[in-house]
Amino acid sequence: MTKTCGMLAGAVVFCGVLLMQPEPCNSGGGEAEVVLDETVLATVAGLKDTLEKGLRLRRPVEFAFANRVVFLVQTNRLTRKLVLEVFSYARGKRPYPYPYFERVMRARAAQVGVTI
Repeated sequence: MTKTCGMLAGAVVFCGVLLMQPEPCNSGGGEAEVVLDETVLATVAGLKDTLEKGLRLRRPVEFAFANRVVFLVQTNRLTRKLVLEVFSYARGKRPYPYPYFERVMRARAAQVGVTI
């Protein structure tokens, strides 16, 4: 078998494994659906870790800004939902999403009367 055929066969097997998902079991109530989005990931990893890793922070000033945002969420001056919306937007920007996050976060915070 050639290398190309081997890679194709591997891809077919890999796709087959992904397609073979077990049926959800109905034990009484409704079906539980597992949805992994930014909210779940932020809850599991913690907002600080999510921002640091997801925004690819590098400089001390970037870490300080993220820490300030986390502090504002902890003191209920900003909502976690707002921060995760901005985070989700910035994540789509490559190669470094942080500048987009900072700019939009400052603007959205100002709309709700918070200065970062």
